[in-house]
Amino acid sequence: MKVVLQGSVRKSAAALACLALTGVYLVHTHAYAPRVEETRNRESRLQALLEGNRRRDDDPKPDRTALDRRLASHEQLAGQLEALIPSGDEVPALMEAVAVAERRAGVEMTMFRPEPPEPHQPYELWSYQVAVRGTYHAIGSYIAAIASLDHVLAAGDMIMAAENTASDAAGNQQVTVVASFRMRIRVKIAQRGGSPATNERM
Repeated sequence: MKVVLQGSVRKSAAALACLALTGVYLVHTHAYAPRVEETRNRESRLQALLEGNRRRDDDPKPDRTALDRRLASHEQLAGQLEALIPSGDEVPALMEAVAVAERRAGVEMTMFRPEPPEPHQPYELWSYQVAVRGTYHAIGSYIAAIASLDHVLAAGDMIMAAENTASDAAGNQQVTVVASFRMRIRVKIAQRGGSPATNERM
């Protein structure tokens, strides 16, 4: 009887040992090993990122060259836009160009009234109330001419009305139009020399 019991105990111990080994294998295969592999993958990605950063730090010329090119392009564009903003000293010459456009278009200026400057940081906004008379075509040519000047100049708030009577228009006469609008110029504050200028021609 004792021999039988000892054999049973040995079999039970062997079975428990097998179960323990099986459990260890399953834990290692399905729990520990995947985590180890994931950890290794993360470490590899981290090392790759660190290596990439180190290479960029050691040889930054390609990226910095591209940044320098973009910065130079932006600075050039900003300089070109800044050149379109006149200083106060340049406004009289700009008004003379407006007068030249008036003569070439064949319109008659009936009003040119400067208005108080308005703060428009980092510039000032100088405005002029203008009225001209002429044909539709002449007034259109005049507006196009002043809008194409080198400096930033905008015309808005336009009102147009025919001056001729219905009988004049029926007699094949050209329709005379009176156009009133506000002309606006942005002026550099730092270099501004005075209030909105009026041109002697006007």
